Amino acid sequence: MRYYSQHAPDSPAIREASATGSNANKTRLSLTKSQTQAGEGAELLALCQSLTENGSISDAGARELRRWLLEHRSADLPSVEFLTSVVEQIVTDSVTTPEQRKTVYKAIETVLPREARETAVAHRKAVQVVERGQAHAAREAEKQHAREERERSQPLASANFMVAGVNHEGRSVFIREYVKAGDKVFLIRDRQNKFSHNAVEIRLQNGYQTGFVPEDDAVEIAPLLDKGCLHHAHVTKVLEGHRSPIPVVQAYVYRSDSDAKEAVPERAVPQKRTPGHAGCVAALVIILALVLLLVVAAIRFSI
Repeated sequence: MRYYSQHAPDSPAIREASATGSNANKTRLSLTKSQTQAGEGAELLALCQSLTENGSISDAGARELRRWLLEHRSADLPSVEFLTSVVEQIVTDSVTTPEQRKTVYKAIETVLPREARETAVAHRKAVQVVERGQAHAAREAEKQHAREERERSQPLASANFMVAGVNHEGRSVFIREYVKAGDKVFLIRDRQNKFSHNAVEIRLQNGYQTGFVPEDDAVEIAPLLDKGCLHHAHVTKVLEGHRSPIPVVQAYVYRSDSDAKEAVPERAVPQKRTPGHAGCVAALVIILALVLLLVVAAIRFSI
């Protein structure tokens, strides 16, 4: 009878083992019914069925097969010779790889009788279905994690606005003295504000207030700050030509767990600093001087 296998070789180790002596007449690789009735053939069948009952072979199982084959190397069974040629190439005392264990499993399928082989194949395919499902779930989890990481660094809201309320409480003095394009500013809720439930103050690094976020933008920003979201804001430019210079601010609000650079929580906002008496007097003097200049200019123009 010519040497043959029920499965086409699909690994280098199996192909090499199957090719050995291919020009000579060989007996079949799979265990025959008579070989499995007793002795070493029955032992090998029981061992192979035990190793494949879970649909995959463990590292310990591969080494167990190797030990059995070494102990029964002289057995007059083509299946022993075939398995030995495969196992000796890939199973050592060290840990085997998953791919190597799959090769051993396929070699075991090759030597099993038809009914036992069909069972082993069914077990293997069932495991493959589970593994594919797990691999798909792992890929989806990785994608989801990547999406969450991207979202974590992206702003939940952004606004570009002219600061409101710059003409009150002498703020124009501080704006002229302390505010310039590129400066970092801070957003902080004014929860006691009697004019707006959404009031968000604009505060400088030195603690002085320049005004508020306009109501149209505060409606979106205030609830996010109330939830503990982080923020980052800076002055893009200062508009002149008005009663008071008006800072234009670009603001971003991020998730509370964001790793966005320079984003800060409310607790990191500088403590509010109010101008002392001297500051108020200075602001009043400047305002009166401006009024006087306007009056003089108007008189000269009328003349």
